Amino acid sequence: MKHTPGPWMQAASNRHRIIGNFSGYSAEVCTVQRGQPGAQLSPEMGKANAILIAAAPLLLEALEAARRWGLAYANDEKKAALLQQIQAAIDAAKGE
Repeated sequence: MKHTPGPWMQAASNRHRIIGNFSGYSAEVCTVQRGQPGAQLSPEMGKANAILIAAAPLLLEALEAARRWGLAYANDEKKAALLQQIQAAIDAAKGE
């Protein structure tokens, strides 16, 4: 499964819109719920969710780099467990 290439960023005009770059054009990746004061999803949570989602391509890239490093250098049980956790996160991010 392919995602819109990164980097993603919050739109300047609406910080709850996440914008990516697709073939040289800006494209909306998603819109995050803003939240309501006093509601379960507060405005602060909505903002934090938007920041986290915008970072998703960078986080996936970092996990893939960590996995490559770990495969080259892992030699004990703790490292192997970390590699399994990294791989599970990569698979989840890719919908596998």
